[in-house]
Formats: sequence, C-alpha cells, structure tokens
Amino acid sequence: MRAIPLLLAIWFITIPACVKAQEEHPKKLIEYGSSDVPYPDFIEKNIRSMEKRPFDGIIFRLRGLNHAFELRRWNESELKPQMDALAAIKWRKFTDNFICLQSTDRWGMNWFDDVGWRTITANLRLVARAARIGHCVGICFDPEPYGNNPWTYSEEYRNRSFSDVEAQVRKRGMEFINALQKELPELRLLTFFQISWLKNIAKEPDQELRLKRLINDDYALLPAFLNGMLDALGPGARIIDGNEFAYYYTDSKAFSDARQFIKEDALVFIDPINREKYSSQVQVGTAIYMDHSLNLRRPEGDYLSYFLTPRERLRWLEHNVYYALKSTDEYAWCYGERLDWWRNVLPAGAQAAIRSARKKIASGRPLGFNIENIAVARQFYQYPVPFNSRLNLEKLSACSEYAPKIREKMLELRPVEEKIKALKKARELKSYVGLINKPPADKEKAWEAEKIKDLRAKYLLRGPETPEEMRLNNLKQKDPEMYALALERYELGKELKALREKLRDCAKINRCKIGIIGRLVQLVRTSLLHREGQGSESSTAHQLLPENLVANRAFLV
Repeated sequence: MRAIPLLLAIWFITIPACVKAQEEHPKKLIEYGSSDVPYPDFIEKNIRSMEKRPFDGIIFRLRGLNHAFELRRWNESELKPQMDALAAIKWRKFTDNFICLQSTDRWGMNWFDDVGWRTITANLRLVARAARIGHCVGICFDPEPYGNNPWTYSEEYRNRSFSDVEAQVRKRGMEFINALQKELPELRLLTFFQISWLKNIAKEPDQELRLKRLINDDYALLPAFLNGMLDALGPGARIIDGNEFAYYYTDSKAFSDARQFIKEDALVFIDPINREKYSSQVQVGTAIYMDHSLNLRRPEGDYLSYFLTPRERLRWLEHNVYYALKSTDEYAWCYGERLDWWRNVLPAGAQAAIRSARKKIASGRPLGFNIENIAVARQFYQYPVPFNSRLNLEKLSACSEYAPKIREKMLELRPVEEKIKALKKARELKSYVGLINKPPADKEKAWEAEKIKDLRAKYLLRGPETPEEMRLNNLKQKDPEMYALALERYELGKELKALREKLRDCAKINRCKIGIIGRLVQLVRTSLLHREGQGSESSTAHQLLPENLVANRAFLV
C-alpha cells in the first residue's frame, strides 16, 4: 500500500512536463506564394487591404537578402530602408508573420569553411534583427535547394566519412539557430519540411539499410542539421516541420498519419539526447497547395485536379484546409504559384472555401462532406485508366483505348524533359561558378546583375504572362539549342493534352453510367436488407448483387 502514494506523487510531478509537450495553440493559417510574395514597402502601404484575406499571417521576403547560405556579406546600411518600412507596419489581424530564407546554394557554400560560415551567421543575425524590428514571430526556412544542393553527401565530401560530415553539419545547425535566437529568443522557425520529407527512409526497420539509404538521399545531411539546431535550441523557441508532402493529400487519414509520423516515427533520426526537446519544441505543421487542388498547375492535364469538376476542386481545397488545421499543432501554411491574393488574381470560390473550412474548425463542427469523387479522378491520373480494375465494366467504356496512347506519349516526353532539365542545370552551374571566380571588384557588380537576371526564369519556358508560341519564337532567336528541345516538348505536350481531353470527355459519360448502376445497386441492397430485417449484408444480397460494384462506393456520383 505504501507504493500507491509514491506512484501518485510521481504522476503529479510528471504532469507539468506532459502538459508542456502537448500544449495546445490556436490554429493559424499562414499565406505564402511564389508570385505574390510581398516586400516590406508593399506591406506597409497595403496592410489594411491585405488583412481582409482569410489568414493569420504571411511569409514575406527582404528584397535581395533571402538566401541563408549566401557568402556575400550583407550591408546593414543597405537594409535600413527595408527595416524602416518593417518598423512602420501596423499589424492587426496578421499576428504571426515570418521572413523567408531559402537554402539555395549559388555561392559554393562548404560546411567546413569557417570564414564563409562567419559571413553566413552574420547575415542570419541581420535578418533576425529585421524580423524583430518588424514584430515578426520568426523566420521561415525553405530547405529545398533551387540550384546546387547543400544537403547531399556529395563528391566534394567523399574524402571524409559520412559521420564526420554529419558532425560538421550538426555544428553548423547550432550556429544557424544561435544566430537567429540572439535577436529572437522566442523564435518560431517555420520550415517547409524536416524529417517529414524522409518518411520512406525513416520507416525502414533495418538500421544499417536505413543509414545506407540516407547516405544516398538528396537530403542526407538534413537530420544532422536539425539535431544541431536542437542542441542549441533555447527554451522559448520552437521549430515547425511544415510537412510539404501534404500538398498532395486526398483524404483525412493522410493528415493524421503524417502527424503520427512527425511525432513518433521521425525520432529514429533524432539523437536520444535531443528526443525530449524534439517532443516538446518541434511542432507539427501542414501545407496546402492551392494550385494542385484548383487545376492551376502546368502542364495542364498532368495533375489530378484536371479530372475534377470546378465544384469538386473547391471541395478538395476546403477539405485540405480543414484537415490541415485539424491535424497541425499551431501552423498550417497555404501556398500558391499562379494566383495573387494581394492583386485579386484568384479562382472563383477559393476564398469562400478557405473561410468555410476555418469556420468549421473554429466552431468544432465536422467538415460535412466527403470527397469520394477524388478517388474516381485518381484512377484517370494514376494509371491513367478510366475505371477501377475491380469493376469489370469494360463493355460500358469506350475509353480504354486512350490509356496506352497516353502512356506511350508520356514515355516520349520524359527524355525531352530530362534533356531540358540537364541543360538548365549545366548552364546555371557554369554561371554561378563564373561568379565565384571573378575578382572581388567585378564580383560585386556581378551580384547586382544576378539580382536582375534570373537564369531559372529565363529557361523555365512557362508562365501565364506570354503565349507558348511567343516564348518559343523569342527563344528561337536567343538560344537555338534550347529552342529545339522546347519545340519538341511543345508538340508532344499538345498531343498529350488532346488525348487527355478525349479521355476526360469519355470518362464523364461513363462515370454517369456507373453512377446510375451504383444507385440501383444501393436500392436493391437496401430493399433486401429491409425485407430480411438484418443490419448487415445478407448471404442473399451477396448472391444477387455484383460484389465488385458494392465494394466500390467511390464511383457513386
């Protein structure tokens, strides 16, 4: 009996720690866009109209100073006009705002370069000071490399063991977070992803095989960087794993599974000495990709939302906003590329869908609908085959002829895309290496030129501002080599789009036929069960009804 009071005492002592680890926060939605990302002066002038949008904050950039691993020392006097604008912003509704830093490495950053890292940490502290002056809650860090990848165990480091490189990257992670915390002791570091990106590797049960897979992964060094940040993370700071993979979720289970992974399974990559800190100070975040659900991505026809009706697309968006907020600890972030919240370039109904999801979360109401038709469209996208193979209704469909044609066309297109990608990468690398090798005086001029001349945009060959034919004509004069590849891709893309449109039109007709049959099946099942007075499927029902139809309710429209 004496053991009982002792157990109760231990239980009461441990309650505060558990409560802290599971502390609940208001759910907040943060906006970020590649085409509408604002700068401080724009925010200062337009903040009142911006705050009419359905968000709790934004991710924005400093003009010219947004790459975390840049080796050029940033000049505080040059930054002063932007700091003045930040100080003048009168935030009201937007309570949680972040300055964005990318991990793009255009400057040949080396994890073992102490001189370079002194420059990097000085720049980081300057950005953190700007965030403090602008009353931001923290920094947004995008680990995705848009150019050379700093996270790979590349040939540059192969003369050292992987564990040695990990140790050095972990040291830099400490320096990274310390530089930010000096200005922001209660820092919120919203990362677009951390261990959530390594889900498939983390789930490998064999430790030796897991390490081997990690070493060969594009993000091999990211866990070491996170462990370094955890080593130095202050008690008031938080890191948010933004789970960018949530862009593509089509059901509520994917959101709950991701939460469970970040909270529990991800611990295989966390040093045991940091696991308690990870559990209490790393939050689950979630992403929403508006272009993906609203059929704004290009090339048109390559993505799931192409096969949905406008109403289904809006429901998919509302569904993902709802479950993103429901599954996150505090922050969900909403990303868009081909829309602009601040200049009113928005798909009809998108804002209403987001507001609806937010109201339901705030009031504790259920979503109120499912998105079963997403499963129907997924059949077209994944295979692409117009019907689930279990339905055995080929006689109803004239669509099956298109599937092999589409597959064949996609196989033709793939090597062309790879050639274009390789050519872009080679030219960007050559340009950046050229900048690094310039004399100091010329290098400063080159940095200024680089702000204006964006090589990636030059060769991206897409965008809403110009027709495809005009871009090709411009390219023909400037770059014959790239033009030949782009023209081949354009012609193949037109053929592929035409095939997909035929498939979609055919699918609409046949989905209607399947829907009628499905409803008849439901009526017959209901009648049989009612007549027999049973609450479950009877043996008679199984004998009389096509089992494959009953099992595929996702096809009821």
